[in-house]
Amino acid sequence: PILRDRADVAAYAAYRMPATFEAVHAALEAFAAAVPDWTPGGHIDVGGGTGAATWAVTATWPGDREITVLDWSEPALALGRELAAAHPSLKDARWQRARIGQDLALPATDLVTVSYVLNELTPADRTALVDTAAASAQAVVIVEAGTPAGYARVIEARDRLVAAGFRVAAPCPHSAACPIAPGEDWCHFSARVSRSSLHRKV
Repeated sequence: PILRDRADVAAYAAYRMPATFEAVHAALEAFAAAVPDWTPGGHIDVGGGTGAATWAVTATWPGDREITVLDWSEPALALGRELAAAHPSLKDARWQRARIGQDLALPATDLVTVSYVLNELTPADRTALVDTAAASAQAVVIVEAGTPAGYARVIEARDRLVAAGFRVAAPCPHSAACPIAPGEDWCHFSARVSRSSLHRKV
């Protein structure tokens, strides 16, 4: 979604952020179970907006780490910064405005998350972002909507990461070619979201 101002961002945070958090958290929990001895000492949240993936990383691996959230929307970053300010492990996170795409440069880090971002990019920008993440991180976590189009974007990113030398940890159990025939089905997973009565009214 295009988050243009404070009202857009507040609506997104109230309605979509809980679901985004749960989807990313489910993926991270599967990753942590597959690689139990690994903990990220640094995290870059690409296209992080209000920080749902950043909260999910902290919920999966509690403790302090170097955190940077990158997004083009200053209102989203501002609200994310406010929400994180009271959390001891998130209060020192850096919230930086950046254009996500071919011109993005990332420093070396342990973990890069790219959640619900690839769908907003051109094919060239998607390719560049995945390649940049692969060159910068020990682990890359991609989360997209559980639709045929989202699956296609994940498979495209997965293929590039495997070609770059990465091994798939989760939720897919292997790094070989996906056995699902294109157009016949798609791989996707559900994540339960606990909605409060207030959330259901939004």
